[in-house]
Amino acid sequence: MTTIHLGDRTSGCDTCLKNDYLNEIIEENNWKMAEDTYIGALEAWVNNSPTYYKWEEWQDWISDFEEAYQGEWGSEQEFADNLADEIITPDLPEMGQLYFDYNKFARDLFMGDYWSSNGYIFRSI
Repeated sequence: MTTIHLGDRTSGCDTCLKNDYLNEIIEENNWKMAEDTYIGALEAWVNNSPTYYKWEEWQDWISDFEEAYQGEWGSEQEFADNLADEIITPDLPEMGQLYFDYNKFARDLFMGDYWSSNGYIFRSI
């Protein structure tokens, strides 16, 4: 049997259902300028989050997504390096900066405080 893609929730197709909810989320939150970025990030959030989310309940979890979403990055290490440069190393004395281990910092961040999927970084909430 072939699925008819009507492009909305009435078709019974999971892809159409997801795409319809994605369009609704983007429209209601006025995210048109970065639509492609948000589509990937929302899919990563729903498909990989440690918490189970349903598309049809998006209004219940969208604020969690917005709080957790840290952007799209080339790697976890790139994100961690940027975070360290912004909030940690400027306050360290020069001697401490020489010994700061960026690799271990990145490893530790993603052991619990952050998680990633397909280049999208999320803070654990």
